[in-house]
This record gives sequence, structure tokens and C-alpha cells, in this order.
Amino acid sequence: MIKRLADCLFQWFCHPDYYDEIIGDLEELYQRNLEEGRRFTQWKYLLQVIGLLRPSLIRSFPQVTPIQPAMFRHYFAISARNLLRQKLFTTINILGLAIGLSSFLLINEYIRFENSYDSFFKDADQIYRLSVVQVVNGEVEGKDAMTYQPAPQALKEELPEVENATASRKLDELIFRQGTSIIQEKHVVSADTNFLDIFNYKILQGSPDQMLAEPNTMVLTESKAKFYFGDKDPLGKTIQILGSFNRPFKITGVIQDIPENTSYKFAILISDASIKDRSDYNSWNWNNYYGFVKLNKQATAASLQDKLEAFAKKYTDENTKERFTLYPIQDIHLKSDYSFEAEIPGSEKAVSFLRAIALFILLIAWVNYINLSTARAVNRAKEVGLRKVVGAYKMQLISQFLLKLCWSTCWRHLWHCWFRNYRFPTLINWLASR
Repeated sequence: MIKRLADCLFQWFCHPDYYDEIIGDLEELYQRNLEEGRRFTQWKYLLQVIGLLRPSLIRSFPQVTPIQPAMFRHYFAISARNLLRQKLFTTINILGLAIGLSSFLLINEYIRFENSYDSFFKDADQIYRLSVVQVVNGEVEGKDAMTYQPAPQALKEELPEVENATASRKLDELIFRQGTSIIQEKHVVSADTNFLDIFNYKILQGSPDQMLAEPNTMVLTESKAKFYFGDKDPLGKTIQILGSFNRPFKITGVIQDIPENTSYKFAILISDASIKDRSDYNSWNWNNYYGFVKLNKQATAASLQDKLEAFAKKYTDENTKERFTLYPIQDIHLKSDYSFEAEIPGSEKAVSFLRAIALFILLIAWVNYINLSTARAVNRAKEVGLRKVVGAYKMQLISQFLLKLCWSTCWRHLWHCWFRNYRFPTLINWLASR
């Protein structure tokens, strides 16, 4: 491989009058070194070729005449005139490629968004959801994304591989009252003090260790804080929760808005201590919580499977059919086949199908552009021939046609800027909300 590279290099720079004689000597030296079993024979051959880079042996290369400003203006005018003269061809060619590229970029942006779910968390590859499965005769009969409220904390105490654990519950629609205003809130979940330690959302106000420690406290996202209190400081203020709670909750913290690319969305957190008085919620008889654990870097879900089986028998029933599983949070959105997910998951097959469609669209747009450009290039053969007769260099002709390509690229770039700035955000937000 190295010798072949050296031969190509030498053939490229050596003058034809000396090439045959010198290459023969080089080949003879190479074969001699090879027969004597010397080390690094090919590297020595390459060094010998580099050593022949002398002015007396280098071939004459064609001089490239720089394009003068007047010539550049001439090329610019000719290119613009050709584009404007062939309006239909220009529109079909440029618009076809622009739409194809824009469709390709749009689909790839959506694919990137779908694959980015829950990957923004710190140490996201160490965070798992604790779920319950039904095992009958060694086969999985049912999968439940939820678990028991005490399970994550008990798992942390039992297994040294578990660094941290939290349990959270999605609450039904709650009725909030602020002054005379009555608001229905759907995206409310309960959380303990470990929740914001595992899911490292940016904390804008409040202490992460204390904001969910006491009963009747809540944490708002930034948009909810502005919705309820405007530009005023929300810390220490209260919001009345009606219904089964029927008591005021104190605002103890504000966090950043939850990104769209997460499988566990919420707008308001209330402390888990606020619902501890409801004994059914905190027992091993009702799996209505979403449990999450963070493993240390040496542990994996597969290595803990035997321990999880023993854990299930210890805390539920010796003859129970239930088993606990650890599911990576980064796989929940596209790969999960569990029931009772926090939100409707996506489809990995659909994403793969969209990727194939995007590549197919790009291929069609590319082939169409080349075919149309090649078909029209014959019409300019007379012009190219005339320019060569009057003394135009090869690089000058290339630069002239590249200038026309630059014109087309500018129009496509304008299309892409408009599409990305005005269409991409709207479409991606719409698709994310479906």
C-alpha cells in the first residue's frame, strides 16, 4: 500500500523524460532490499521518492491564470443571463433540489428529535426505570411500566449498585385556585427529594435538598411560575389545591421548563410527603408509581437480574409471579412495549422507515438535478468551444460554470434559511405535540 502510494506520487511530479529511467532504478533498489529481508522496506522506498523532489526533476504544471475583476464581472453577467433566459429550467432545477434537500433536512431533524429522548440528563446511561413484569412458567405474560411506591427506595437499601432512587406518581387533573381564578392542571406529578437529584433539571430558585422535603409544598416550572405570578418572586407564596386536597400549597422552588424530548413530562411537582397520609399509595399492594434508579458506573441491568428476582420474592410473595426489571430511560420512547406508559411512546420502526424515505428523497433530488444540468450542458458546447479557441484556460472555464452553480446554491440557501427559520420550528413543535 505504501509502495503504491509512493509510485503514484512519483508519477505525478516526475518529468516524463526522466520517469522511465528513474523508476527502474527505484524498483531495482526496492527488490534488493526486499530480498535481503531489511525492515521497513516500503517506508524506505517512500523516503527515496520524497528525496527526488528536486526542481530539476519536477514536471512543468499548467499555470493557472487568476481571474481578473473584469472577467469575474463578465462571468457573473453571463451566468445571471443564462439563468434568467431559461426561467422554466432554472425554476424546476433549483426548486426541485431545494425542496428535496429541505424535505431531507426536515425528516432528519424529526429523526434526531425522536432519538434524543432523555439523553440530555447527566449520566443518562446510568438511569433506569423500575418496572413490574408478570412471569408465568418462565415466560413474560405482562409488562407494567409502573411499580410500588416503596420499591425504589428499598432497592437502594438492598443493592449497593444502586446510587439513588426515586418514586413519582402522575396525579389526575387537579383544580388550582389563585384568588378568584380556577385553573385545571393536568401535568402534575408527585416527587420526593431525590427526584431532582436523578433528573438534573436546572434549578432557578430554591434549594434542591429542601424544596420537596415537607408536606404541602410544590415546585413550578418557569413558564408556570410566570403564568401564576408574572414577574413577581413566587417563592413563599401559596396556591390553593381544591378537591381531595383542599388546602394551600407553598411554592418552594422554580425549575427550568421540561424539554419536549422526555418521556416523563410535567409542569408542576408537589412533594410526595403531601400524599403520605393516603396509605394505599405507599404499600406493596398497588403499583401506581413510576420508579427510577441510578446505578453506579460498574453496574448494568443484566448483572442485577438475579438480585431483582430475590428482591421480588422478599418484598412481595415467595410464590409471586411478579418480577422487577430495569429499563433504560433512553430506550423508553422508541423501544418500550410496556403498558401504562407515562405517555404514548414512539415507534423505532417508523423512525427507521422515515430515515429510508429521507435518503430516497435526497437521491431523487440529486439525480434529477444532475440529469437536468447534463441535458442543458450540450447547449453550451458551442460557447465552450469558442472560448477555448480564443485562449481560455481549463480552470477559467471551470470557474465560469462553478459561478453558475454558486448562483443556484445561493437560491437554495435562501430557500433553506426560510424553511428552517419559519417552517422547521413550527412543524417540529406540531409533530412533538401529537
